[in-house]
Amino acid sequence: MISLFHNQTVRQTIFKNTFWLAVSEAAGRLMTFVLFIYIARILGAAEFGKFNFALATVAMFNVLVRFVSPEVVTRELSQDKEKEKEYSSIFSLGIILGLGSIISVLISSFFIASDPIARKAIWILAAYYIFFNLLEIIYAFLRARQQMEYESLVKILDGFLTVVFGLFVIFYFPSVENLSLAFMSAGLMTFFFLMVFFLKRVLSLRVAWQRNIWQKFLSLSWPLAFTSFFALLYTYIDSVMLGYFGQIRENGFYNAAY
Repeated sequence: MISLFHNQTVRQTIFKNTFWLAVSEAAGRLMTFVLFIYIARILGAAEFGKFNFALATVAMFNVLVRFVSPEVVTRELSQDKEKEKEYSSIFSLGIILGLGSIISVLISSFFIASDPIARKAIWILAAYYIFFNLLEIIYAFLRARQQMEYESLVKILDGFLTVVFGLFVIFYFPSVENLSLAFMSAGLMTFFFLMVFFLKRVLSLRVAWQRNIWQKFLSLSWPLAFTSFFALLYTYIDSVMLGYFGQIRENGFYNAAY
């Protein structure tokens, strides 16, 4: 019988990891699809447009943290197990860049969003994206150890919490701000759960300020970071432009169809 929780042979490990990543991807997309249908129907075009404008703005200006590329982290750690000693420095750099991303998003919000509700949603979702990006750095470590089952289970948990909190808010306290808080709360709880598990079962972490390691990973990651920036620009610039020009209701219809 094929084990779905332990690495045994190369073929079995590939099957196990492929299975778990496929399950998490399918479950996550299905739950998000259902949630956004209800969000669009209950909030209406204008409020749905504000939420998508905030979400797109945060995603597009959240590129700084990509200078710690999860793909590079996975590649480097998988090549040599001794490099796991550098992970505390990598994670610390991710925190610093995440805080830098929040600052850039907060500053940008005053120039992009004229609507106070949309601007407040941007601030809240900026905090949500910090947890999202730190989760990606932890997933990179688990991928290096070929333990994608943990990543999959956490992603399913994150999707479930986001749907539960999101549906509760839009049915009982429908507003863009409350929906943004629901996303942030789900991200915070998922991050807390994974950090407790990671610290107890996988690896202990500490704050580390090793400039040589930071320089190495920044030099390796910057090409992918710029690639990510243009990918995010291509994906989200439409919603950001519609929101910037005040076409909030149109943005809601556009994103509902999209």
